[in-house]
Amino acid sequence: EHLDVLVRPGTEADVVPRLVEGLRERTGRWDALLLERVPAASPTLPALEAALRANGLEVERGNEQASPYLPLPDAWDALLAAKSRNFRKQWRSSANRLAAEGEVRLLLAGRDVGLDEAFERLIQLHRARWGPDDGSFRTPRYVEFHRRLSRAMAEAGDLLLALLEVGGRTVAARYDFVHGGKVWCFQGGRLPEAERMRAGTALTGLVLEEAIRRGLAEYDFLSGEDDYKRRWATAERTLVDLEAFRPTLRTRLYRAVRALRGA
Repeated sequence: EHLDVLVRPGTEADVVPRLVEGLRERTGRWDALLLERVPAASPTLPALEAALRANGLEVERGNEQASPYLPLPDAWDALLAAKSRNFRKQWRSSANRLAAEGEVRLLLAGRDVGLDEAFERLIQLHRARWGPDDGSFRTPRYVEFHRRLSRAMAEAGDLLLALLEVGGRTVAARYDFVHGGKVWCFQGGRLPEAERMRAGTALTGLVLEEAIRRGLAEYDFLSGEDDYKRRWATAERTLVDLEAFRPTLRTRLYRAVRALRGA
């Protein structure tokens, strides 16, 4: 998400053409270049398009995706006050429904529960939500990578791994990151029976409240049209894919077949 060229701000017009020239020198090794999920507002995007065309490549943008986010106010009450009356009613209903099941607690990894234990609960809840053969945590390699990543992020103070406990039972989890003064939504999970309690909605709200308490400026939901993102987000960015093609018969055939399949 939000992929881009790593370049010092203000030097795009100088650095990006050199990068493209380096790629162009290796055109014998590739026919098409795909740069995915670049922020449409990025200053490197027009520089990339201009440099690619200057090197004789055919360029097009495609696959626009909305990336919703929520600017965070100074207080939780201010966030709720800015939402619709219907939203506030649903929020209170969710809170009451959870409270009827037992005491509701937000547990943060490293503060209320050990990191390793919190991570294991996250994996279990994610698999309970998506099944063992779906979702993200399917393979041992992926799980081990994130186990190590979460430890490194926790040591740097950049991890926000939260569990929702209801009546002494963990029913939902959120696995997010903190960077650049904002929270980046990543993964989560919940028990199937927690849906009727609206546990996911409650946990999202509690994580947002924690982010506000820490003085963070934004919660970025990343791309996707999920309903829960739309309920919370108040703004959005646009991500685009940038593609460049060598003007060869092979790439023309590829693009024609792709267009036909799309139709």
